[in-house]
Amino acid sequence: MLGSTISVLLLLVVCSGLNYYDDEDEYFVDHLLDTMPIFYKKVDMLERLHKEAENDPKKVGLIFDSYQHNCLYGDDVDPPEGLRRPFIVVEGNDRDSRKQITTKLSRFFGARVMGNPPQCLGPMVPILAKDFILKRVFFSFCLYVIAYNVKHLLNIGYPVVLNGYWHDQASFSIEKRFLKLPPKNHALYQFPDDLFRPDIIFYINKLFPDSNPQVRFVPLWKQRTTEVYKLFTNPEIHIINIDDNPEPVKDIKAIILEKLRGRFNLTYNPPRYLDPKYF
Repeated sequence: MLGSTISVLLLLVVCSGLNYYDDEDEYFVDHLLDTMPIFYKKVDMLERLHKEAENDPKKVGLIFDSYQHNCLYGDDVDPPEGLRRPFIVVEGNDRDSRKQITTKLSRFFGARVMGNPPQCLGPMVPILAKDFILKRVFFSFCLYVIAYNVKHLLNIGYPVVLNGYWHDQASFSIEKRFLKLPPKNHALYQFPDDLFRPDIIFYINKLFPDSNPQVRFVPLWKQRTTEVYKLFTNPEIHIINIDDNPEPVKDIKAIILEKLRGRFNLTYNPPRYLDPKYF
């Protein structure tokens, strides 16, 4: 009983640290605008990347060279018409759980697993390790490379399960930048019009560690990040709470069938040769 009481008190303390935009406030405080940008258009992201080139032309040049030589294998394409394969995104506040669920979903559908950065730009990550701002812009640049790959994969009949997309980047910046979270319908939460949209998105919410199930303290960043995801509404995000849930993948499959059946080809995609250019 005492343990349960302490758990509740700890949760209340954490929740009390969450601040929201209030009509009585002049405005929410955005104190990290320049260091944690959120991009809603490709042209704005490229403009910022060119701006970063003024500070570090060598590293930005490496990004563009890697993109030109390792990522491009044809013209951009539109997704196929008709009953095509789905594009599924998995995000969340626990890295291991995300990876496990992404892998299990990909096996169920016979899907191609992808992540951010795409493999063609993976070698850039250690090079940018100490450049916080440039690294943030780089990961936003990667989103458009991922979208390019996803559309090509859909055109050859491959479903795609992606570990982390635009909301992953945006939520991190929002959680860090704003002392008070803007309201649900704020433009801050709008998905970019020029970035290929997922067909369904899941947020894996894991608050407590497996290593010590008696610990019920919720880190503030996890609580805030989950609240940010609740404010994203277009496209809809399905929040999957996996604490004390032995079969989260079963729940996810049920939601996919409910939301996408009849509009997408959800049959298993049997293993077949996939050209290395798609990796």
